Amino acid sequence: MDNNMNHMQPYEVPPMQNAPGKTMLKVVSIVFIVVCALFIFGTLINILLLNWTLPYFGGEAMRGAWIIYYGVNLVFGTFGIIMGIMGVRFCNDRSKAGFLQGLGAVYLTIMVIDLILVFALGAVTYLGFMAVGGVAFDLIMGVLFIIAATFNKQNH
Repeated sequence: MDNNMNHMQPYEVPPMQNAPGKTMLKVVSIVFIVVCALFIFGTLINILLLNWTLPYFGGEAMRGAWIIYYGVNLVFGTFGIIMGIMGVRFCNDRSKAGFLQGLGAVYLTIMVIDLILVFALGAVTYLGFMAVGGVAFDLIMGVLFIIAATFNKQNH
């Protein structure tokens, strides 16, 4: 009886790399996934309630601006979830550290666009601490994500 199994190479699992930023990157990434999912849910609720809230937030003339703002928010939240998934997936892969740094930089760029829209729409006046606190949280989390990816890139 000929057994062809002897001629096959065993599947090799890549060794764990013990990346220095692994834990920090995983924690920040999980927070990104959770917070961005809640952010998308809140944005969808705001879109559904736009007709009722519009008189308090600039009236009918501002409808298009708010739709653009909510569209950017949906892109921002979706990108945050994708970034969180990539962070969890590649948290121990030092070769992906530059890629993760780039994701963090793109996230911060989208955050700046969102910040400009918040101030342009006068949303700080309407949303108050929520708008400012959200921007501060996004900034801190984006920077922490980049720092964790940088830890992984060092000594590579």
